[in-house]
Amino acid sequence: MGGHAVHHRGDGADVGLAVSRSFRFAVPSGSGLDASAAKRLQAFLESRLQRDCVVSAIDGYDAIAMSLLSGTVDAAWAPPLVCARLEQAGAPVALRCIRHGTSSYRAAIVVRATTDVSLVNVGRQRAVWTEASSIAGHRLPAAWLKARRGGAEPPDPDLFAGSYRGALEAVLEGQGGVTSVFAPGVRVAGEPVTGLQEIWPERASWFRVLALTDEAPNDGVATSPTLTRDVKRALTEALRSLGETVYGQTLLHECFRAERFEPAPAGSYRALY
Repeated sequence: MGGHAVHHRGDGADVGLAVSRSFRFAVPSGSGLDASAAKRLQAFLESRLQRDCVVSAIDGYDAIAMSLLSGTVDAAWAPPLVCARLEQAGAPVALRCIRHGTSSYRAAIVVRATTDVSLVNVGRQRAVWTEASSIAGHRLPAAWLKARRGGAEPPDPDLFAGSYRGALEAVLEGQGGVTSVFAPGVRVAGEPVTGLQEIWPERASWFRVLALTDEAPNDGVATSPTLTRDVKRALTEALRSLGETVYGQTLLHECFRAERFEPAPAGSYRALY
């Protein structure tokens, strides 16, 4: 196969490769997928779909949705809000990710481990979020914090750092007093399981989990309405098979931070419309 991994511009146009027969799979630019993992995912898709593939990154949730709806890309690993927009537009989501045995996740409200911030005074803290469209990085925790503020305005406007790592760094630097990371939807006894170890393992112990929010559905793999039924079926079968081998499980972790994929029931993302 002759394709190679490239990056998209914000408008979804391919950079460096224009092969009309290529299968185009996109990921969010902030997903953390590195070049080597993208190449392995591309090779896997090429072997299963028997055609050239391009794995690329797209900047912005709106750009991902528009690229799928227009057919600029054939499929994408889509954040929950994008999946919801696609469902609303009549483009069903093919697969959803399973992590920690569940298809949902939460936001974990996080503060510095050494601070005296508590459930009583957290509403007076300046928050640092990832980006406005992020579910665990803004939507869920901001709604939680708004309830704690009781309608009062924070002393300073909330900040947006662009990534979970950036938000954590900003809180350590004192730019804000509270932020959030993703956490599995299932609740377990003891210390809450969160994304701290994955996002910043060297500094995970420097933070303390204050609370967990309500659930939202996990991200998924969405396909363009222009994709043929046969190719869509081959793609979903290929991605679902990843959990059957050790190599596939490694790809799942590296590329999607997931244990496996399952078919997404119709209306899976209705709660986010």
